[in-house]
Amino acid sequence: MPRPRLVTDDQILSAMRRGVVDRGAHVPLEAVADQLSVTVPALIKRFGSRRALMMAALTPPERPPWVEALQRGPDERPLETQLHEVFTRILDYLGEVVPCLVALREIGIPRERIFTKGGGPERAVEAVRRWLELARERKSISATELDAVAHAMLGALHGRAFSAHLRNQKPTARAQREFVSELARFFARALTASPNR
Repeated sequence: MPRPRLVTDDQILSAMRRGVVDRGAHVPLEAVADQLSVTVPALIKRFGSRRALMMAALTPPERPPWVEALQRGPDERPLETQLHEVFTRILDYLGEVVPCLVALREIGIPRERIFTKGGGPERAVEAVRRWLELARERKSISATELDAVAHAMLGALHGRAFSAHLRNQKPTARAQREFVSELARFFARALTASPNR
């Protein structure tokens, strides 16, 4: 009779992600195993190889959780308030995902193995652009170049997350709130500005 698993796959994957976020792509498997009180051979046996473990732990979901929130569309609250909420969700997600994506690329995983066709960045831009279209239908914004706006918004958020990762310095909660507030204020003004100005 096989021994019961004392550590779940989800616990292993979570420990691997934490290890990569804290120590980078080449985090020793010993460090991950120690966190879980298991052996390195037990990790390898469960996933087949270090590379397979990293793929399972670090590949982002096909559908980021913030996309579902955007699909509900804008509501009657002030645009700046809604943008602040949207940007916070996306930036929180990117803070976790960017180090994982960098690690996957660092170990040589091609983009095609990380994202399916039409997934990842393309899906993100589409979700933001659709939210903006719904806001325009509600007459909350007057902007017309919504694809460029969606790219600009996501570019600013990606830049912030990537910069923090490169500096190996997680922003404080206060600094993150201030950044999101400034960004939401900027886009709210830009999106509601009269085109004749």
